[in-house]
Amino acid sequence: MNFLKKLQQIQKEKQLEKKNKIFLDILQKNSTNRITIENLHQEILLEITYSLRNSEEKLKALIEECYRILLDYQHTKNLEHKETIKKEFLRIRKEAEIQKWKFIVQRECLGFVCTEELEKKYKIPDLNST
Repeated sequence: MNFLKKLQQIQKEKQLEKKNKIFLDILQKNSTNRITIENLHQEILLEITYSLRNSEEKLKALIEECYRILLDYQHTKNLEHKETIKKEFLRIRKEAEIQKWKFIVQRECLGFVCTEELEKKYKIPDLNST
């Protein structure tokens, strides 16, 4: 009985191998579906580049928004309006800090470790900035 089960198992494995070989042959003959390591590597690099650029653009936009709001804050005389602007500034500034952290972590994961340079390049203003 044990021998018969083993024989059935071997037969199933051979059928599975045959199906896999047929599928592999079809993929290899169809050149438009052929995936090479180089193509895959290139696709991954493009995705990394896009993601990093997208993260950087979000950070830049938030920093610009901080400076715009800060300018409004500095030129507003109305105290109530100034408080509203301050709350908005602090909210956007917090978003910018989080985005900056995400950007730095993403870069570090890719092996870029120029954190001091990034701190200078992507300086986020505070309310005391002039």
